[in-house]
Amino acid sequence: MVGLWGHGVSPYRDANRASETVKRVLSRHPDWWFAYTDAVAERVAGFGFPSERITSVRNATDTRQLADQVADVTPADLEAARRGLGLQNRRVGLFIGALIPEKQLEFVVSAGDEIRAALPDFELVITGAGELEAWVADQAARRPWLYFAGQRFGPELAALMRLSTFLAVPSWVGLVITDAFAAGTPLFASVSAEHPPEIDYLRHRENGLLIDDGGDPHRYAEAVVAALTEEALVDRLRAGCRADAQRYSIEDMAGRFAEGIVSALEAGPRRGSGRRTPSGEAT
Repeated sequence: MVGLWGHGVSPYRDANRASETVKRVLSRHPDWWFAYTDAVAERVAGFGFPSERITSVRNATDTRQLADQVADVTPADLEAARRGLGLQNRRVGLFIGALIPEKQLEFVVSAGDEIRAALPDFELVITGAGELEAWVADQAARRPWLYFAGQRFGPELAALMRLSTFLAVPSWVGLVITDAFAAGTPLFASVSAEHPPEIDYLRHRENGLLIDDGGDPHRYAEAVVAALTEEALVDRLRAGCRADAQRYSIEDMAGRFAEGIVSALEAGPRRGSGRRTPSGEAT
């Protein structure tokens, strides 16, 4: 038997057309499909693959430790994190991720300029490492409300996520969204940016924001400002994150994989799949 595990099609605009065509053809022929997300499962079914032979595993990471660390953060820990960075205000945006071009850090900083102009008590923290580290440090040196925290892990990262109002990650939202859920910190993403399949987990105005900004940081900032001034919305987003932390977990993913494998073995090979057995007979 043959099972495929993956995206089905590339979510990126610069994907090679020839390779995508090959993938679409091959995607119709395994005995079972293990799809990253529910939306990927729907796309694979759209290729003509039997939906009853698709398992959506809901790709996730092990966030239990992060959730425990966030729960253990004390008021003293939060105050220490604030003092360590020099934070003065309570409205805090946090970027967390690799400092690479795909993350559109210029967009993040430009939007931060706009948010700060509208909300004088807003501050932005950028944490991570990568080729744009020097650029981020320079931008932070030019803005009293922008802080570069370098890479943070464990309890230090948990404290930053706990004190933040939202995650400012407009582009390339992958498994960082499961960290957002674990921390109860909603993520605000851009519709116009490219994202891995896990962006499917973001439910607009339920566990985060999916902002239709047309690639314009000013429009992204406007939506953020509107959200930050609507306290009931922020509370609802936090509650949605905490609920979905249980829905998208490594434990749930492992269980789905196991159930899929058992179902595939019970169903047996597909007939008419176009593949051939070692004897040369079509299956």
